[in-house]
Amino acid sequence: MGKNEFIRQLDRMLSQLPDVERKKHTDYYGELIDDMVEAGMSEAEAVAKLGDPRTIADDILTETPLPLLVKTKVRPSGGWTALTIILAILSFPIWFPIFIALFAVLISVFAVLWSIVIAFVAVVVSLIVSGIAILIAAPITVSVPAVTLIMAGAAFMMIGVGILLCFGVYWACVGVVGLIKLIAKCIKSLFIRKEV
Repeated sequence: MGKNEFIRQLDRMLSQLPDVERKKHTDYYGELIDDMVEAGMSEAEAVAKLGDPRTIADDILTETPLPLLVKTKVRPSGGWTALTIILAILSFPIWFPIFIALFAVLISVFAVLWSIVIAFVAVVVSLIVSGIAILIAAPITVSVPAVTLIMAGAAFMMIGVGILLCFGVYWACVGVVGLIKLIAKCIKSLFIRKEV
């Protein structure tokens, strides 16, 4: 495949983007090919090194901000005509509550995920703080040395379990952030048009 064919395919696959954005990306890849050709590669080798235009277009659309994708996805292909505006207004009682319900479900999913992490953090902090409090208070409040030693042992166990659970809390945070990124990527993919 030559440079012109590569750029033409990339441009077609990025047709969802505004003209300025699309031109920015096609110019960038055109310059990359030109630079590789100047460095001694053939045009076909340079295009092969860049990879498949479909993969590049998917990466570009994935990195495009969601508001821009939503704006271009919502815009009718023929532009906003009087009929489409009237239909959008008349169907407002149907699509708006559905949109609000989906948004509320999404927000509640995020709230539940983060509340699980906050609960884990609260357990860890309470174990460590309780263990330290018992270590400080046991010698002062208990007069029997054997009971003081038992309480100190329990306090050290609580602190140890709390420290061990810190690793679990860290991985829970990493998992929640990864899950949120995955959900955001799935939502974003709904607004990416697949060009043939």
